[in-house]
Amino acid sequence: METGCAKLASYIVQAKLSGEALNIRTGNLAQSVETPSPGPSSDTSVTYLVAGKWYGKVQEFGASITVNHAVNLPNIGWRYLKTVTLPARPWLNPSIEEQKDMIGQEVVDAIKEAIKL
Repeated sequence: METGCAKLASYIVQAKLSGEALNIRTGNLAQSVETPSPGPSSDTSVTYLVAGKWYGKVQEFGASITVNHAVNLPNIGWRYLKTVTLPARPWLNPSIEEQKDMIGQEVVDAIKEAIKL
């Protein structure tokens, strides 16, 4: 499972956070997606986490932000805005969908390893 999660994290950084889904400004979001490590587990479950900056969620799902002051909009000038709507620019869910075959194979391999087939 660790290998599959590491492959997924690598794919996200190389494909989605390197200009395909989101433009690179500082690279902080890509740097925050780490090779996951096992989270809390029990006898029947293991959780793997892919970290990310807080604004990764805003990019993934979009957001409406209330602005309490005037802002200088590029090519428009200063405007007083009450609400700014940021469109969704998915990067995580499409990555999972595109890599579902690899993820499925990793799960099968982990199960085989666990029961020693």
